[in-house]
Amino acid sequence: SDLEYLRTTTCTYPSGRSHEQVVLDEVASVVWAAQMSTLTVHPWPVRTTDHSGELLNDCPDQVRLDLDPMPGRGFGDVVTIARAARELLEEVGLTAYVKTSGNRGLHVFAPIAPEREFLDVRHGVIALARELERRLPELVTTRWWKEERGDKCFVDFNQHCRDRTLAGAWSPRALPGAPVSLPVAWAALDAVVARIGTFGSTPTWGSVHRLAPIHGFDLVGASPQYPDLFAILRPTPLPLAGDAECVFANAAAVGTH
Repeated sequence: SDLEYLRTTTCTYPSGRSHEQVVLDEVASVVWAAQMSTLTVHPWPVRTTDHSGELLNDCPDQVRLDLDPMPGRGFGDVVTIARAARELLEEVGLTAYVKTSGNRGLHVFAPIAPEREFLDVRHGVIALARELERRLPELVTTRWWKEERGDKCFVDFNQHCRDRTLAGAWSPRALPGAPVSLPVAWAALDAVVARIGTFGSTPTWGSVHRLAPIHGFDLVGASPQYPDLFAILRPTPLPLAGDAECVFANAAAVGTH
């Protein structure tokens, strides 16, 4: 970076182009971004090293499930799916966290060891999405074409393509009322549903304090205990939902679309 006081790192896109991205690792950097008219922060899903501007290894360190309701479905349906996703992730050894998207849906996160490249992680997420679809066939779909989804929630596995990002935690969105992508304790999700049912929007800065404090939502800081996604989605059936034929068998082979 030409700015000595601002840390950056270089990200390479699928096209082969590369570009410097700001590393927001201190309050002053966030203030700089706000001064430059940044409204919503979209973090790249990989880590930098502790002291240099180089990427640590260009491997995602999170599973990210982007859940948005289709027309005809409400936020309560998304909450039902998010809780089912949490249960599924915990069954395979991952710890799930949730935040509002700042728009109509929820983002469910689970930290993983940054040891697999984007395509591998995407394949694992497709396996998770298909198991969610099997468990909640009336609510969830993995159909790519919108015409085939009906009113079901599409679990967007393509958020794990290496050029995709999601709104960061605590970021306001460029929407009426400036709704916030808000980390929420799982036990507080009912309060979010109640607010949306009353006001018709996700939480804004003025309502954040009524849903805080957020307990256990800490995705910052490396942890050697974070599991390897494919050590979990191993090529042997897992005992999920009492079904002998499980989509997790050979997760690396799924997701060709």
